[in-house]
Amino acid sequence: PEKHRSPLERARAALTLSATPRHIPCREEEMEQIEEFVHGCISGSGVGSSKKHQQGRCLYISGVPGTGKTATVLEVMRQFRRKAEREEVGPFQFVELNALRLPTPQHAYSFLLEQLTGWQTTPGRAAEELNTMYFGASGASGSSVAGGGGANASASVVRRGKSGGGGGKRPVTILLVDEMDQLVTRSQSVLYNIFEWPMHRDSCLSVIGIANTIDLPERFLPRVLSRLGLQRVAFQPYSQQQIQCIIRSRLEDLEGCDGGTLFDRQAIEYVARKVAAVSGDVRRALELCRRGAEMACEASSGAEEGSEEAGQRVVVTIRHIDGAIKEMFGASHMKLLEALPELDKIVLGFLILELKRSGTIEASLEDLVTRAKRTLKMIPADKSAAGGSLQDPQINEISNSVTQLSRMKLVVAEAPLKHRQRKVALNIPADDVTYSIGNSGGESLKWMHKLLKG
Repeated sequence: PEKHRSPLERARAALTLSATPRHIPCREEEMEQIEEFVHGCISGSGVGSSKKHQQGRCLYISGVPGTGKTATVLEVMRQFRRKAEREEVGPFQFVELNALRLPTPQHAYSFLLEQLTGWQTTPGRAAEELNTMYFGASGASGSSVAGGGGANASASVVRRGKSGGGGGKRPVTILLVDEMDQLVTRSQSVLYNIFEWPMHRDSCLSVIGIANTIDLPERFLPRVLSRLGLQRVAFQPYSQQQIQCIIRSRLEDLEGCDGGTLFDRQAIEYVARKVAAVSGDVRRALELCRRGAEMACEASSGAEEGSEEAGQRVVVTIRHIDGAIKEMFGASHMKLLEALPELDKIVLGFLILELKRSGTIEASLEDLVTRAKRTLKMIPADKSAAGGSLQDPQINEISNSVTQLSRMKLVVAEAPLKHRQRKVALNIPADDVTYSIGNSGGESLKWMHKLLKG
């Protein structure tokens, strides 16, 4: 039970990535923009609204991983759910779709239809039904949406009173598409459909898309952008001060104890400085703090076996955090990264830059070489002199490096037979590559570290 757990054990639980904080600090401005958008969707006011017809809206949220994009949206939706229950806003339906959990992009249709109607069917049939709901006769879609989200907890229907949704008006549906870049296909039909449905003048659907790439709509949805006013919210990486604030906020959420006394002030500053220097991904900071708390618990129990107060007196210090950092960045793939030749580190860096640009999980060898050439042209020769031949990267040279990286399981690559169209994907966290290049790359790779951090 919670009351029998020591303060440090409760702190460990509060620092897990799955824990839901009481509030989202350091994202007040972004939260206000999202709240304004959601309020406009539910009330029918703002951009894209009409007095005679319902009309959906679209919001695109971008930012590197670990900047609080999804957490902020979910917190806003929880607030509006409570408002709907108090009858402060109209009824609405919220559906959360995480594209990473789909077998294929086309399964987005099946997932969405199941959440709206409870009906399970194939992607092709689901796409037909959804098109009928959002572009067919208004009567056809009214009966489908009213069915609610079935038993799945990721969809929730919020109605106001017994007469909610009266007058035949369809309830507003807000669809969150997380990891939106995973829906990219050659034809882009899935993305086009999802973002065209709100454009129908009688549509009850609004879409919030979340992805890591800031210009994904321009590259993959130009046809929709030409007809749709797409609102945007950009999440910047957390600064060192913001990461400290978030960690302290998690600890302050602990009931019945002062969480701030469990962590040494310098330990929190140390974590924030290390993570901010690499990526600003607050998830890394929370995980390091959680592991540091575990190490402190283990050290305490070993030193004072059988003491009931051992867990209460222990404080997480820089020594514990340093141990967690060495453990996290001392994994086998980190050792391989540090021992890599400079050319292979540069190739990994270019792969990350290309994946960030494309918003996809893999790149062709040809795209990788093109990215390398374009990037090196923009960098002064004295800063990119390492490797010599990289002043003019050749596909065979890059292909050989990819083969070596694949053998070490640092990337996943197709057989060299396809040559230029050979697909390559990163098999380790991009942050680890950035950290390794910054930590062991030396002066000659400072330019690459700066590019990866940017």
